[in-house]
Amino acid sequence: MSVIINPNLNNYYIVIGGDAAPVSLKSIKFLNPYDFSLKVGEIKDLELVIDPPEAINYIDINDIKWVSSNESVLTVDSTGIVTAKSEGTAKIAAKYRRHIASVTCKVINPIKFADPKTKKLCLKLWDKNGDGEISYSEAEKVTFIPQIFANSKITSFNELQYFKNVKNISPSAFEGCSYLSSITLPKNIETIGKHAFYDCDSLTQIVLPASLNNIGFESFANCENLTYVVSNSKTPPIGSHMFGDDDPKLYSIKVPSNSRDIYCSHPSWEEYRSYINNVGFDYTFDFYLG
Repeated sequence: MSVIINPNLNNYYIVIGGDAAPVSLKSIKFLNPYDFSLKVGEIKDLELVIDPPEAINYIDINDIKWVSSNESVLTVDSTGIVTAKSEGTAKIAAKYRRHIASVTCKVINPIKFADPKTKKLCLKLWDKNGDGEISYSEAEKVTFIPQIFANSKITSFNELQYFKNVKNISPSAFEGCSYLSSITLPKNIETIGKHAFYDCDSLTQIVLPASLNNIGFESFANCENLTYVVSNSKTPPIGSHMFGDDDPKLYSIKVPSNSRDIYCSHPSWEEYRSYINNVGFDYTFDFYLG
């Protein structure tokens, strides 16, 4: 905490001695009385202004009490140091007897994107408050992934896993993302649309969550370097020619224990039966699609 006697005075002299009567405090207020925001983990030192300034001689600043309305969101110590803890909003109050100064702080928890190009596209879609960040709470409001990423030069999107309420990836959503080498799908995903990852030449592996039940036509076709697929669902997702067969590829498709026969006999997966093995094996089958 910093106590500013009077921000409008360059110099102020306290007179010692004499018969001056005690000066009563009229108010305390924050030097910057406006609501502000912090990121999780950030700290801020709040500054108070004493009015009138000479009242500083007659109060003990250690008697100023600091209060946070929600300590799970932020804390404030006895010196006015605010620490952001978790996403949310809380009010901070400084109290001295009957005098109160208060201000509201919004704490955001931004997702840290590895690829700035991916972040830029996400901001264009989902930064509703214009703060230049995608918070975890903003990500959780997203329910589907549109085509804005298609043919872009994004290299990774592992942060997609934090978009927990995404159920659908639209057709051609990432089609032509030839630099995309890594992506992590949300655990609650249900549908991957037609050609969603078509022509993603740098993609080497993909993990399909257990919640997935539909894979669109040629969703992963023409992915020249896709060699490793994990499907976590014991029930094979329904699909049609999901991985295509345009070019020779080396595949290992891993499925849950004791599910290989179910996958191999399923109409959507039987064309890839040569590449399907139970989770836990580290080898691949040297077969070509065609």
